[in-house]
Amino acid sequence: MTSYQYILNSMGRCGSTLLHDFVFNYYRNNVVDFPMTSGVFIPKISDVRASTSISGIWKTHDPQVPPTMPPPMRICYQFAHPLNVLLSTLKSPTLAEQIHIPEHLGIRDYSEWKNTERWMDEDVLRLEEHFDTWAKPQSCPILLVKYEDIWDNLEEILEYFNIPSSHAVNFPSRKGRQFDWKNASSSQQDRLFKTYGNLCQKIDNFCGVKSFGVSGTLDA
Repeated sequence: MTSYQYILNSMGRCGSTLLHDFVFNYYRNNVVDFPMTSGVFIPKISDVRASTSISGIWKTHDPQVPPTMPPPMRICYQFAHPLNVLLSTLKSPTLAEQIHIPEHLGIRDYSEWKNTERWMDEDVLRLEEHFDTWAKPQSCPILLVKYEDIWDNLEEILEYFNIPSSHAVNFPSRKGRQFDWKNASSSQQDRLFKTYGNLCQKIDNFCGVKSFGVSGTLDA
């Protein structure tokens, strides 16, 4: 089996743990000498030491593209409807305050706006910047995955991760989101779409999955 080092990056709170755990468990159960140092969260992609002989998968929310991503690395970038990502993040205050916002996303001014409504009028998590940075060709192969479309594109996703399509039956079934922007009041929705409407449009226009090779060409 070809050895790859997969980095599953995401804007957070968009179901990336679901995909990460599925891929990790497949490799752990089917690959001899699969490194158990894999399958952990890393703050920065540059924390992974490149190797052409060891397969692995790591999860991150790294907002920055590292200077180099050696050939064995393959990126999967996952995202979802930004308003659901936003609400899920802010409705998990302990996780958000202690780890995710300041450490994973690198947002250091959380304490200044956490008890305000600034998040409705300003992209405080820099979700659009995160998306624009990663949702395009990089210096290594990259697969772009919209959370809402995962179940309709499992075959292509598994192929990218070098997993036989027969294992698609083991993928967890779709579940409803705990936090949904449609449950917000109409006045809140108006404010949110005024702030995040551009990013919502970008993600709404993205259908299925897309993969790019190192040359930046769209893979078939």
